[in-house]
This record gives sequence, structure tokens and C-alpha cells, in this order.
Amino acid sequence: GVRGSPLETRPALGCGPRPPRPSRPRRAFPPRRARRSPCPSHVPGSTWNWKGYNIRYQCAGTSGPALVLIHGFGANSDHWRKNIPALAMANRVYAIDLIGYGYSDKPNPREFEESFYTFETWGEQLNTFCAEVVKSDAFFICNSIGGLVGLQAAVMKPQTCKGIVLLDISLRMLHINKQPWFGRPFIRSFQNLLR
Repeated sequence: GVRGSPLETRPALGCGPRPPRPSRPRRAFPPRRARRSPCPSHVPGSTWNWKGYNIRYQCAGTSGPALVLIHGFGANSDHWRKNIPALAMANRVYAIDLIGYGYSDKPNPREFEESFYTFETWGEQLNTFCAEVVKSDAFFICNSIGGLVGLQAAVMKPQTCKGIVLLDISLRMLHINKQPWFGRPFIRSFQNLLR
């Protein structure tokens, strides 16, 4: 730069000491509070005995229609932890850990002569849960494979299921081209039922 120009006295960006800032009085802000949901996010768990196995479930709400929340593959009733309190403001809400998942017992499938972890087993479990714990018919709210469990329960005992909500349902096993030729008519019938 030219000697005596203003550029000569300025340090390059990021170099040299910063000029002191004029001091300003600091405003006192109240400490930040954690954002709270209108309802608590923790719902205590309970245990129900089904066929000699401990089944964990959560429930909240004292009035309104019964909603039974069914988790998906690899999950448990905690999957619904943020939904339960909000839904319980106007409903009786139940979330179950299907047998073999979460905090429910996980029997060894080798101890059974026939397949144990099937949609029929879970459908029966869900219908018995409604009869013994919920003590009424219910709306099923199902995620992923929980959707197939809810549909199986509804087919087995239609009087128990008042309605069903399917969220991101896993229909992997219902792709007709992946089934043996002898099962395809049954799959097609089931797909027509879903429409």
C-alpha cells in the first residue's frame, strides 16, 4: 500500500490483536428451561401373565375408547413413549411388548414342536390381551410387522378389533411373486381383503 494510507495501519484479517470492544452492561437472562411436553413422557410398565410367560405392557388414560399400540420388528412398547401420554389425554391407551420382544419373555423356539414365533401366536396374544387386560374391544394402532399382527388378530376375532391403523406396514411376506404357487390364491384373497 501507499505509505500513510489507511490500509497500511490495518492488520490483515485474522492477524494481530483485536482492538478492545467497548464494554456493555450484560443483560441477565433467566436460565433456560427444558421444554416440557403437556404430559409426562414416562409411562410405568406392568406385567401380564400369558400362558406362563411374563408379558410387559404400558397403559395410561382412564376414559375414552381403548387403543392398543403394537410395535414393529426389533422394537418394544417404548417405541410409543412419546405417543402414549398424548393419546391418553382422551383415550385408554395400552402398548404391549409382543412375546419375544422388549421386556417380555423370550422362550427358546427350539423347545416347541411347531413354530412358535408366528403371526398366529402374536394375534392370539393380542386378542387374549384385549380380553384379559383391556377388558373390551379396541382400536389397534400398528407399526411395521405389528400391522400384520393386528390384521391377524382382527381376522381371528373380528369382534375384538373396532378398527385398525396401519403405519408403515411390512407386507414383505405378502408379495405374491415370492410365494410358492400353492399359496398364491390365499395371498391374493388376503390382499383383496385389505383393499
